[in-house]
Amino acid sequence: MALDRRRSTFALMALHRRRSTSVLMALHRRRSICTKKTQRPLWAFACLSTTKEYKQIGDNVTLQFQATTTNFRYPDSYVVNFILFDNGSIVLGVSYKNGYKYGSFDFGPCENCKFVGNIDTGNLSLRLDNLQTSNGGTYRHEVKVSETSEEIKECITVYVLGKPEKPTIQYRTDSIEELDVHLICSSRSTTYPSDHDLSLQYDWKVDTEHNPVEYKYTFRNMMTIENPDNQDINKTFSCKATESGSDVTGLTSSYSDEFMINMSSFACLSTTKEYKQIGDNVTLQFQATTTNYRYPDSYVVNFILLNNGSIVLGVSYEDGYRYGSFDFGPCESCEFVGNVDTGNLSLRLDYLQTSNGGTYKHLLKDEEFSEEIKGCAIVYVLGKPEKPTIQSNNSNNNGSIEELDVQLTCSSRSTTYPSDHNLSLQYDWKVDTEYNPQEYEYSKTKNKLTIKNPDKQDINKKFSCKATESGSDVTGLTSSYSDEFMINMSYTKQLEINQNEAEDGTFTSWVIVGIVFGFLTITFGICASWFAFRWRQAVSKGAAESNGELTAQAAYVNSDIVLQHAESSRIRDEHIIEADSVNLYTDLAYYSRDEQSSYEVLRGNKGNVLFTI
Repeated sequence: MALDRRRSTFALMALHRRRSTSVLMALHRRRSICTKKTQRPLWAFACLSTTKEYKQIGDNVTLQFQATTTNFRYPDSYVVNFILFDNGSIVLGVSYKNGYKYGSFDFGPCENCKFVGNIDTGNLSLRLDNLQTSNGGTYRHEVKVSETSEEIKECITVYVLGKPEKPTIQYRTDSIEELDVHLICSSRSTTYPSDHDLSLQYDWKVDTEHNPVEYKYTFRNMMTIENPDNQDINKTFSCKATESGSDVTGLTSSYSDEFMINMSSFACLSTTKEYKQIGDNVTLQFQATTTNYRYPDSYVVNFILLNNGSIVLGVSYEDGYRYGSFDFGPCESCEFVGNVDTGNLSLRLDYLQTSNGGTYKHLLKDEEFSEEIKGCAIVYVLGKPEKPTIQSNNSNNNGSIEELDVQLTCSSRSTTYPSDHNLSLQYDWKVDTEYNPQEYEYSKTKNKLTIKNPDKQDINKKFSCKATESGSDVTGLTSSYSDEFMINMSYTKQLEINQNEAEDGTFTSWVIVGIVFGFLTITFGICASWFAFRWRQAVSKGAAESNGELTAQAAYVNSDIVLQHAESSRIRDEHIIEADSVNLYTDLAYYSRDEQSSYEVLRGNKGNVLFTI
């Protein structure tokens, strides 16, 4: 009976385990797929392998992925394959076990894309039709072999080529003594995503000639004009940008606006700089040259040129005195506040706007048309830096699988005009509500924040940053805070896997210790029972031999007599000596197969009872 009960119990337990396992596996599949669709955060962990596809808007592209169909880590379990888009949303999810499809599969929402593979053969390919910029990004093939163990098997990044921005041309000189003119052509790529390895190549047009071969011109993004003369001053310069890379030819921008070299393009002999905010006032002080030292008997003309090269003030002097009348031209938000008779040619700019930023020059010219720029005043109109963005060191394929540290980079751009200033951006971080917490490492300008061995507390924190522009004796404006950035589980995945493997190893060790201890305990119990059994046999046999009542290997006892003892005097009776009654009562209880008391055995068996000594 006891044996049957145990067998029944074991069968029920095994059945329960099988049912529980099946339910948990199905629940895990549903939760893995459904949860990831709605809550999966932005992926930022490095890919094991990556291919790149460069396409134009309107093109089609097929992304080929091959499923892992066997769980090599846990052979008796299934393996789940996910195809995820750049924002973490699941495009496709399907499970396999022992090389075969296991259960149903889900194909999530995907703009302009369709599934063109074969689930049964493990072909998980997608095709993107009529590509748009929104289709650009990294598509990841993730393999999940357990609740805590994931691997990004491969990635395909789709770059949607964009037309570079219309270039702009800026003028620069390397030093105040240099007479060469440098024109810098600047554009920006619009290819998405922006972490591509394409570069911009520039072409110039001078009047109607493309990339002229004159010795005085050298090209790249910067055109250098050696010792410009009057002919160069009358020419128009424009440029365009073409994006290209290894085996990739991208799109070409439109031409920049035409740029002309004028008197204001030559180097300044001395320069002062004024950093002001929008709405401020500033006075630009210029002192006239009133004597022509080169041609003493001739006059000298002083011009004040605005930032756009137009003349705002012109006055002539000879032998230290004003010579003739002077002209004060149109000037937005500016006023002449000097005294031409004393040579004070100062201007005041009221209620500064960005358009007032630039270089104001004091030009000297004699009757022989010899020119010299005596001095310059550069007005920088401070702008609020752009709202920063935060990126992780593992947000592209430059990260390392083995790298457990997370580095966040805060990026912003100056809007101060003109842009050739010497100010720099300094950054500050806010983690939840704490400013620049000391538990993290920062770069010199604090644009980089490093989290050493991030844990689950770091995962739940919100990181944001701001940028402040500053320089020597100049404190600029501060940007707004970036959007909050949170580290997700993919950043610390490798760390968690290592921890889980260590915990699994520890748990396995304890299980082995428990099994060994249990085995030893059972062995000890069996041995103890066997020795107790032999000891009881020896005691019983010795008692029977000493009393001389039992001389054979078996004896018959009248149950009615012992029954009377048990009922009346509890093993005391005049017909049987007390010691024999005790031994008989004990042995009957010991050999009872169904573990009932000797009293109950005797009541049910009132004849002769055979027991073994």
